[in-house]
Amino acid sequence: MKGERRAGGGYAGRTPGGKLALFLAILVHVAFIAVLIWSIRWQSRPPEVITAELYAPPVRAPRPDPIPAIEPPKPTPRFEPKAEPLPLPERRDAELALKAKQEEDKRQRERVENEKRERDKKAADEKRAADEKKKAD
Repeated sequence: MKGERRAGGGYAGRTPGGKLALFLAILVHVAFIAVLIWSIRWQSRPPEVITAELYAPPVRAPRPDPIPAIEPPKPTPRFEPKAEPLPLPERRDAELALKAKQEEDKRQRERVENEKRERDKKAADEKRAADEKKKAD
Protein backbone atom coordinates (compact mmCIF):
# COMPACT_ATOMS: atom_id res chain seq x y z
CA MET A 1 0.00 0.00 0.00
CA LYS A 2 0.95 3.44 -0.45
CA GLY A 3 2.61 5.30 2.32
CA GLU A 4 3.68 2.18 4.19
CA ARG A 5 7.13 1.90 5.49
CA ARG A 6 9.38 -0.79 4.22
CA ALA A 7 12.06 -2.56 5.98
CA GLY A 8 14.71 -0.61 4.07
CA GLY A 9 13.80 2.62 5.82
CA GLY A 10 12.30 4.33 2.82
CA TYR A 11 8.82 4.98 1.62
CA ALA A 12 7.25 2.34 -0.50
CA GLY A 13 5.86 4.79 -3.03
CA ARG A 14 9.00 6.72 -3.97
CA THR A 15 9.02 7.89 -7.52
CA PRO A 16 12.05 7.62 -9.70
CA GLY A 17 13.84 10.95 -10.31
CA GLY A 18 13.37 12.21 -6.77
CA LYS A 19 17.10 12.74 -6.46
CA LEU A 20 17.02 14.92 -9.57
CA ALA A 21 14.25 17.06 -8.13
CA LEU A 22 16.23 17.48 -4.90
CA PHE A 23 19.34 18.48 -6.87
CA LEU A 24 17.40 21.00 -8.97
CA ALA A 25 15.78 22.53 -5.88
CA ILE A 26 19.18 22.97 -4.22
CA LEU A 27 20.59 24.40 -7.46
CA VAL A 28 17.77 26.98 -7.71
CA HIS A 29 18.28 28.06 -4.10
CA VAL A 30 22.05 28.43 -4.57
CA ALA A 31 21.42 30.53 -7.71
CA PHE A 32 18.91 32.69 -5.85
CA ILE A 33 21.39 33.33 -3.01
CA ALA A 34 24.14 34.14 -5.55
CA VAL A 35 21.92 36.73 -7.28
CA LEU A 36 21.14 38.33 -3.94
CA ILE A 37 24.82 38.56 -3.02
CA TRP A 38 25.90 40.01 -6.34
CA SER A 39 23.07 42.50 -6.46
CA ILE A 40 24.11 44.09 -3.17
CA ARG A 41 26.82 46.72 -3.44
CA TRP A 42 29.59 45.75 -1.11
CA GLN A 43 31.61 48.94 -1.69
CA SER A 44 32.18 51.27 1.23
CA ARG A 45 32.86 54.56 -0.60
CA PRO A 46 30.96 57.62 0.65
CA PRO A 47 27.87 58.65 -1.32
CA GLU A 48 28.20 61.47 -3.83
CA VAL A 49 27.24 64.90 -2.57
CA ILE A 50 24.14 66.29 -4.16
CA THR A 51 23.71 70.05 -4.15
CA ALA A 52 20.49 71.90 -4.57
CA GLU A 53 19.97 75.64 -4.57
CA LEU A 54 16.98 76.77 -2.62
CA TYR A 55 15.38 80.06 -3.49
CA ALA A 56 13.00 82.10 -1.45
CA PRO A 57 9.52 82.09 -2.91
CA PRO A 58 9.02 85.02 -5.28
CA VAL A 59 7.77 88.19 -3.68
CA ARG A 60 4.28 88.94 -4.81
CA ALA A 61 4.01 92.37 -6.27
CA PRO A 62 1.19 94.43 -4.83
CA ARG A 63 -1.82 94.52 -7.05
CA PRO A 64 -2.00 97.69 -9.09
CA ASP A 65 -4.82 100.05 -8.36
CA PRO A 66 -7.73 99.59 -10.71
CA ILE A 67 -7.82 102.01 -13.61
CA PRO A 68 -9.98 104.99 -12.70
CA ALA A 69 -13.11 105.41 -14.74
CA ILE A 70 -12.69 107.79 -17.64
CA GLU A 71 -14.89 110.82 -17.28
CA PRO A 72 -16.74 111.92 -20.41
CA PRO A 73 -15.63 115.30 -21.77
CA LYS A 74 -17.58 118.28 -20.54
CA PRO A 75 -19.90 119.77 -23.17
CA THR A 76 -18.72 123.06 -24.60
CA PRO A 77 -21.05 126.06 -24.34
CA ARG A 78 -23.08 126.79 -27.47
CA PHE A 79 -22.07 130.44 -27.72
CA GLU A 80 -18.44 131.07 -27.10
CA PRO A 81 -17.24 134.64 -26.66
CA LYS A 82 -15.55 136.01 -29.75
CA ALA A 83 -11.82 136.13 -29.53
CA GLU A 84 -10.12 139.47 -30.05
CA PRO A 85 -8.47 139.78 -33.44
CA LEU A 86 -4.79 139.14 -33.33
CA PRO A 87 -2.51 142.12 -33.98
CA LEU A 88 -1.13 142.21 -37.47
CA PRO A 89 2.53 141.33 -37.68
CA GLU A 90 5.04 143.97 -38.75
CA ARG A 91 5.33 142.49 -42.22
CA ARG A 92 1.63 142.93 -42.78
CA ASP A 93 1.91 146.54 -41.57
CA ALA A 94 4.80 147.15 -43.97
CA GLU A 95 2.82 145.64 -46.87
CA LEU A 96 -0.18 147.87 -46.06
CA ALA A 97 2.03 150.97 -45.87
CA LEU A 98 3.65 150.11 -49.23
CA LYS A 99 0.23 149.61 -50.84
CA ALA A 100 -1.02 152.92 -49.47
CA LYS A 101 2.06 154.72 -50.81
CA GLN A 102 1.63 153.11 -54.25
CA GLU A 103 -2.03 154.16 -54.36
CA GLU A 104 -1.10 157.72 -53.34
CA ASP A 105 1.56 157.87 -56.07
CA LYS A 106 -0.97 156.57 -58.61
CA ARG A 107 -3.54 159.22 -57.62
CA GLN A 108 -0.90 161.95 -57.83
CA ARG A 109 0.19 160.80 -61.34
CA GLU A 110 -3.47 160.78 -62.43
CA ARG A 111 -3.92 164.33 -61.05
CA VAL A 112 -0.82 165.54 -62.89
CA GLU A 113 -2.00 163.88 -66.11
CA ASN A 114 -5.49 165.43 -65.73
CA GLU A 115 -3.97 168.91 -65.20
CA LYS A 116 -1.76 168.44 -68.26
CA ARG A 117 -4.75 167.40 -70.38
CA GLU A 118 -6.74 170.43 -69.17
CA ARG A 119 -3.85 172.77 -70.03
CA ASP A 120 -3.48 171.16 -73.44
CA LYS A 121 -7.23 171.45 -73.93
CA LYS A 122 -7.18 175.14 -72.91
CA ALA A 123 -4.24 175.74 -75.20
CA ALA A 124 -6.01 173.98 -78.06
CA ASP A 125 -9.24 175.96 -77.37
CA GLU A 126 -7.31 179.25 -77.32
CA LYS A 127 -5.53 178.33 -80.54
CA ARG A 128 -8.82 177.42 -82.20
CA ALA A 129 -10.38 180.60 -80.98
CA ALA A 130 -7.41 182.56 -82.28
CA ASP A 131 -7.61 180.79 -85.65
CA GLU A 132 -11.34 181.46 -85.89
CA LYS A 133 -10.78 185.08 -85.03
CA LYS A 134 -8.08 185.32 -87.64
CA LYS A 135 -10.33 183.78 -90.25
CA ALA A 136 -13.15 186.02 -89.30
CA ASP A 137 -10.97 189.11 -89.76
